[in-house]
Amino acid sequence: MNAKLLKYISATSLILLAFALYITNNLITKDLEIKANNLSISESNLVTSIFDSNVKIHQQSLMQLSNIINFTDDNSTLELLTSVHETNLRYLDVYFSESNGRAISSLENGEIIDFNASQRAWFIGAKSKPKSVYVSAPYKDVITSDYVITLSKAI
Repeated sequence: MNAKLLKYISATSLILLAFALYITNNLITKDLEIKANNLSISESNLVTSIFDSNVKIHQQSLMQLSNIINFTDDNSTLELLTSVHETNLRYLDVYFSESNGRAISSLENGEIIDFNASQRAWFIGAKSKPKSVYVSAPYKDVITSDYVITLSKAI
């Protein structure tokens, strides 16, 4: 009888231990999920904050540039665009477009042939908000496959 009681107590103890481990595992898993989610939200908020701050800096720079530049001829325009592009290595390109859609590009080192900027979202967006800087929604660049945004300002 003593052996049966010992087996019963041992089996009951093992069942209780297994149940406790199961509950503890579930609680730890849920806790880790909550912490991971909170960390993910924090990281997302940080990235968004840095992104917004960078966009604001470039908006201010573009606003200042649009107030001081004088596009007198293609050579001086290209010189200015190239200078801006070289000092901001993260820029994929720097354009100037006339109202008819003709565009000069620092990357192309002059006029972009067979390109009508007036049909582009950034051109239309800038034209619709002439007193402010237009910021495009992020999109995948065709050449680099990176996600980028475009900032544009009507002059």
